[in-house]
Amino acid sequence: MAAGAPPPPRELQAAFSGDEQEAAPACCSWIPATSVGEGGTKGRTHKGKSQLSLALFQVIVCFGFAFLVRRFVGFAMVALLVEINSIFLHLRTILRMAGLVNTASFRLASLVNLGTYLVFRILILAWMSRWLALNGENVPAVPYAMGTAGMAVMLPINIVLFYRLLRSDFLPPHK
Repeated sequence: MAAGAPPPPRELQAAFSGDEQEAAPACCSWIPATSVGEGGTKGRTHKGKSQLSLALFQVIVCFGFAFLVRRFVGFAMVALLVEINSIFLHLRTILRMAGLVNTASFRLASLVNLGTYLVFRILILAWMSRWLALNGENVPAVPYAMGTAGMAVMLPINIVLFYRLLRSDFLPPHK
């Protein structure tokens, strides 16, 4: 470390020391699947990593296929609208990590996050599922299977994450 430089945050120090319980907020907070609940990612890092791995695999396969065969690119672009919500999800996580949970800024970020989550995650994925169901006979078998598998995984994951957001930010704590 350079002389006079401030020490790294405790979470980053823990990340390099191997203390997973302390390292999780700094190393995994960008994973939407694990950055939603109370207490950051403690106790859920492995689950979040598997959800992230599955989501990344699907993104690479599905988007790669769409661009490789130059078909269904519009469908793939609609799928990218889901990422608009990530801006507000990350803002919420940053405010939480900064200890600003009981502020008007956090409350506003949580409300905007919830609204964009509904529109750009739940409704977009529901529309994509509906489109696949209505146009299944016009889509070749392999892309149809890939799209159906993608929606079958992503829609339930996002519904569960929506519930976790509600529980974390808006519902009273349950015992």
